[in-house]
Parts: sequence; structure tokens; C-alpha cells
Amino acid sequence: MVASELDFELQFIDSHFPDITQKVFAAFAASNPQPRLGRQLPRLFAQQGLRNLKYVGRVLRPPYKLFRRAFDGLLASAIQRGQLTEAEVNRWLEDAAASEKAGLFNNGVVVFTAAGQKA
Repeated sequence: MVASELDFELQFIDSHFPDITQKVFAAFAASNPQPRLGRQLPRLFAQQGLRNLKYVGRVLRPPYKLFRRAFDGLLASAIQRGQLTEAEVNRWLEDAAASEKAGLFNNGVVVFTAAGQKA
């Protein structure tokens, strides 16, 4: 069996607004019912009797367009829930867009992949 899962608490972006980034990532993690599933895979596999476990973490660095697709809906929901203000979101996205325009956009999230065999 093989599974790959993101860890929504292990994200980064090079932003001039770390305080807003922290709120954005907290909202992103809170919107996911299993934000730490990636790091839990070895334990979950072992609990199901899988052996010869292999486990690796990698950083996914999606391009700007995919980043926007992933975050636009989340950010709108976070504003509605009062987790972020519209001004914060606009400032944060404008900063990301400026980084992309300069060729310096840098973001990522850790994805864990686990593999195991039934005993």
C-alpha cells in the first residue's frame, strides 16, 4: 500500500507579511479535517498491520497559478469566518503577485509518502 498526504501545518511562503501568513496558514489547516495526516501515515500503516514501512517527506513547490487556485477559495472563506480581514488578504496576495512578477515567488508544503506491505 502506498499513500501520499500533505501536512497543512508544514507550509511556507516568502512573504513580507509573516503575521498575515501565519493567520492564512492557520486558517488553511483549520479548514482541513486531517491537517496532520501526512505525518501520521507511518503510525496508521503500522496500526493496520503493514510492515516494511518506508516513509519520506518532500517539499512540493506549486507554481503561482496553482497556489492561487488552492488559496483563493480558502481566503474568501477565512474572511467570511472572521479569521482574516479583506485588507489583510489583499495585502498578502498583492505581495505574492509582486514576488511572482519579479520571478521570486517561493512557497511550498511538505507531502509525506508512506509505503508498507501486509504481513
